Amino acid sequence: MKSVFSILLTTTLATMLAFVGSAQAASDSNISTVTVTADDTTISSATDYNVTLNMASTDVEYIHLFLAESPNGSPTDSTYGWSSTNLVVGEGISAIGETLQQGGQSIGYSLSVSSISSEANFTLNNIVNPTEAGCYELRATTDNPPGEDSGYTMSEPFTIGDGDCSGADSGAPAQVENAAAVVFGNNVAFTWDAYDNEALNGYSVLYSTDESQLQEGGEPTFSDLTTDTTITISDLEANTTYYYTIEAEDLETNQIAASEVTSFTTDSNSIAKQRFSKPKIKKKNTKKKTFVVNFKNWKNSLDKNEIDYVSKIYVTVGSKKKVSKKYKLNASKNKVTIKKKITKKHWKKNKKVYVQAWAKYSTGEKTKKSKKVKVQLY
Repeated sequence: MKSVFSILLTTTLATMLAFVGSAQAASDSNISTVTVTADDTTISSATDYNVTLNMASTDVEYIHLFLAESPNGSPTDSTYGWSSTNLVVGEGISAIGETLQQGGQSIGYSLSVSSISSEANFTLNNIVNPTEAGCYELRATTDNPPGEDSGYTMSEPFTIGDGDCSGADSGAPAQVENAAAVVFGNNVAFTWDAYDNEALNGYSVLYSTDESQLQEGGEPTFSDLTTDTTITISDLEANTTYYYTIEAEDLETNQIAASEVTSFTTDSNSIAKQRFSKPKIKKKNTKKKTFVVNFKNWKNSLDKNEIDYVSKIYVTVGSKKKVSKKYKLNASKNKVTIKKKITKKHWKKNKKVYVQAWAKYSTGEKTKKSKKVKVQLY
């Protein structure tokens, strides 16, 4: 009679063919890193593989392990032999193991986990190395059963025989890293680090107000595909929390990496409904008829990095009803000096001017103008 574990593995194998072509999927969220060393790296030798898993979560029941060529090889093509492999558990894990078979071929090993700590050490005895020299890697997933949409955390590439790993993408992250979202109004600007992979065709942002829609089988909203490492999405719902992930895709629109799912919340008002703060008047010189308009207080009120998406700041000077001069300033500026040639006619007539300011964002939206500030010139 088959054990429950054996029945589980049989079910798992039904999805294995879908898995084997997706080596560069996003990393498993439960496994931070995989470290592996082989006692013997000559071709066709039977040897022991020592494995260390650093776990991001210890709430796992199964771990499936595969050895394949790096970076895009298939376990069914690697000629590794698992049929006589057995598990020797070390510190940080209690488990039983069994070889995975497909079509009469051993293609991997599965662990049924009773308990596991943040660092798990174990040895896979009597793995037969492949018959061909090359660059290989160990892949691990806690998804059960594993499939083409599962996440796989990969070890650093290693050589068997006189294989060469110099061309392997050992520095490529298992995820799209450093994804960030900057909210301004009902817009959000996403940035992330470039994902270094020859198969990369571009990036999409997947987002939804329902976090579950970002899981397998969900229906999130997709942004347009971009080859840049930044994109801005507009016209979102005000005062609403969204969940998102950045997905790297290949030419066939398969996911080859993704960032962790995280969230942002839009502002209560759109940019067009937000009023620019009243600018402050500094260094007024009644003799020279000059003064400085300082709007740093408005910039300080912005969320972190929001100023990166402000394209221009405008300042006007004139009478109460008519503008005499409009300044168009880069967002990096904190102030502008109003000179005598601008204030001269107002000095003669009523000895005061009015100042107003507003901002324009990269989306083309403008804030509401600030309240007018009266400046006495004497």
